[in-house]
Amino acid sequence: MDDVSQPPTAFRPDVTETVTDADLTAVAPAPSRRARRELPKQVTAVRLQIVAIQVMSGLRGWLGASSNGVIVVSSVVDGLGSEPITFQGKPYLGIKDGDLLPLGPANDPSAVFTVYYREGQLPRTLAFSLLVIRSNQGLRDIGGAISGAMADDRYKELSDIVTTAVTGAVPVYGTLLQVAQESIGLIAAYLKAKPDDQLGYYQVNYTNRFDNLGVGRHPANARTFAVDKIMLAYQLDAS
Repeated sequence: MDDVSQPPTAFRPDVTETVTDADLTAVAPAPSRRARRELPKQVTAVRLQIVAIQVMSGLRGWLGASSNGVIVVSSVVDGLGSEPITFQGKPYLGIKDGDLLPLGPANDPSAVFTVYYREGQLPRTLAFSLLVIRSNQGLRDIGGAISGAMADDRYKELSDIVTTAVTGAVPVYGTLLQVAQESIGLIAAYLKAKPDDQLGYYQVNYTNRFDNLGVGRHPANARTFAVDKIMLAYQLDAS
């Protein structure tokens, strides 16, 4: 993975998925390679939404004391525009082990959790990270944490790194994924989160060259998939 000249964040993905040019050209024999799939030329907008998050365990402490709830924070890295890295976040209080968070069309249609929307210029590649942490501090200031992170000099450095990586003749996927991970570490620092607060951390990289930027429901044939102590589902739409 490419070096972004910074120490690695203390938060590590539980599940990482990526498809790159190098992955596909390394596959043999040739007939087994995945067919190239790009978004149709008429597509002008892409949206990514969380469909479901269920906290399976991790909220009850050793002595039986429960956490006040959870915080969901996301980072999406596309390398475009004035905000090549974007954050979203929301706290959920009163959550117990086994609970579904009140979000997504099946659980609370009024509580849509859109983590990314872009209209006009579409990204060549998209890195999506989702971190779910336990919270013992009630309602933390998510808006303040996001504003602080985006005003941080490190955000500017990461933005410059990823913009260069994405706008080259061949996107540098390793840099993209590492910037995504560093961006989660940055927002987690502003939330004063600790690594042992982590309940689930998912990271994925999609490209428009091979997999339509991941358009569709994930997972496609199941309700949710496991990411450590949480179950997750999300959807990317293009129009």
